[in-house]
Amino acid sequence: MMHLRFLLLLLLLFGSLSLRPASTAAQTNLCFADVPGITNCISGRFLEYWQQNGGLAVFGYPLSPAQSETTANGTFTTQYFERQRFEFHPELAAPYDILLGRLGAEIYEQRHGNWRNAPKTNLNTQGCLVFNETGRSVCEPYLSYWVNHGLLDDALNAYEQSLSLLGLPLTEPRLEQNPDGDWVMTQWFERARLENHEAKGILLGRLGAELKPAANPSYPSEVTALVEVINRQRSQNGLSALTINPTLNQAAQIHSDDMARNNFFEHTGSDGSNAGERMQRVGYTWRAWAENLAAGYTDVQALVDAWMQSPGHRTNMLSADVTEIGIGIARNPNTTYKIYWTANFGAR
Repeated sequence: MMHLRFLLLLLLLFGSLSLRPASTAAQTNLCFADVPGITNCISGRFLEYWQQNGGLAVFGYPLSPAQSETTANGTFTTQYFERQRFEFHPELAAPYDILLGRLGAEIYEQRHGNWRNAPKTNLNTQGCLVFNETGRSVCEPYLSYWVNHGLLDDALNAYEQSLSLLGLPLTEPRLEQNPDGDWVMTQWFERARLENHEAKGILLGRLGAELKPAANPSYPSEVTALVEVINRQRSQNGLSALTINPTLNQAAQIHSDDMARNNFFEHTGSDGSNAGERMQRVGYTWRAWAENLAAGYTDVQALVDAWMQSPGHRTNMLSADVTEIGIGIARNPNTTYKIYWTANFGAR
């Protein structure tokens, strides 16, 4: 164990600090500056997945940055869109490294209780698709929509593609008032709410918009604990505390995810980017930036102690030129170090 810890300390990389003017970043993200109210961008693997599986028509605009979030199933990098939540699982091989949230089940159970107790109707199942797993049927016009919409994954057959995007039916159709105030015949699925708007056809409910985190997000305990320990060191050295910036968090999380997914440990991303470029891509216009990395650590105090013993990392943490911080944490048990930490420091 001592040998392993010593090896990890030796492999820590020096962070970098820059006071250069911002340069133009490579176009590996998508922003919507011309759309009122849409201030978030889509980057990296989330952008690739969004584009490959229907983009705007299927998922809608991004409503949050990519950031670490603790859900009922664990802590993941997530990003909310109008109709879905993307979850990043670097331990899984693509395309299954991106999973869609079970937003239909989550929201239904919040509002109506256990879906298993929802009323069942004795529908004539002729021309319908019966799902024994939930004891529900999908009939027209919902059936045509379900059959003709799915993830664009050639490894899946048509049924599996629809199941991956929309999920199993949880209820039979029934008249409900949606959040916009419209009374529509509605059928709930694991990952969707299908609304029959008659002349407009079947429309997807905006489940991501209904469930997305508040504007002031709460952060996982590991993130806040690391920031507290860093700020303690800054206070002891007469420096002001750093505040968590969600956009810096997004840039840091993108790099931690990249390292965890591709099993490498260095400041240069798999696309050749540096930290300053990654910050620019997600919309952080900096006048100063720095980045610290660590891998293999499970204790934030030990991690910061190691950084304090490294001149480069210490300089970054105790810089008077930075005022904000973002933390990215990603795990992949199938990689060399299992857990990857990125601390992005910045000032605007």
